[in-house]
Amino acid sequence: MKVRATLVGAGVAALGGYALYDYYSPDSRRARELHIVETLKPDVKPQACLPPGPLQKPFAVVVALDAVPPSTFDSDARKRGVIKHDCIRGASQHGTLDRLLEATGDEIVPYAEKVVESCQLGKNDYPVPQCVALDVLGRRAEKTPAAVAVLEKIAKERKTATKEVWEGATFRLMSIPSWHTPAQLAEQLASEPEWEVRELLLEKIRERRDASTKSSLQTAYAK
Repeated sequence: MKVRATLVGAGVAALGGYALYDYYSPDSRRARELHIVETLKPDVKPQACLPPGPLQKPFAVVVALDAVPPSTFDSDARKRGVIKHDCIRGASQHGTLDRLLEATGDEIVPYAEKVVESCQLGKNDYPVPQCVALDVLGRRAEKTPAAVAVLEKIAKERKTATKEVWEGATFRLMSIPSWHTPAQLAEQLASEPEWEVRELLLEKIRERRDASTKSSLQTAYAK
């Protein structure tokens, strides 16, 4: 009888230990954290362009909650200015995005790439999932080479991608200290045909204040 009781007790303990392990396993923690993001705006309706899957709804919550309030827009011109800023330089608000990144890690990178591919940048449509996806890639780029590779791919798609999108990918790459040195950025100036990109390059070169850029800058200005 004692042996049976001991075996039963051991079985219960084992089950309890397994349940505890399962609760704290990476998959369980991820599922709980994603659910927490979803509960921040449970009535959110994901944009039709967002790829289906477990990341669709939490991504839609980020798009909705980190957006500038509609009351900010007193004209279409003001709205277009915010769209351009968010796509090229990144959104000013990213608290909800930070929570999503913490929950997903590198897993969010391929999903963000799909969002950029499947969503379109409307002239007056705000918020824009593509811009949020660029923020995802930009914030993961310093931690995973996969995000850098996706940004480089988007930056090269000048003929097919919307201008604000490929410029946004380019600016995020420039912002990664390990991507190109100041001298390498300065070398790009002379051959860069897009004036807005030249301005972005100059901005990043000036931020770093590196004497090695002098020669390349002189060449670019002479041209």
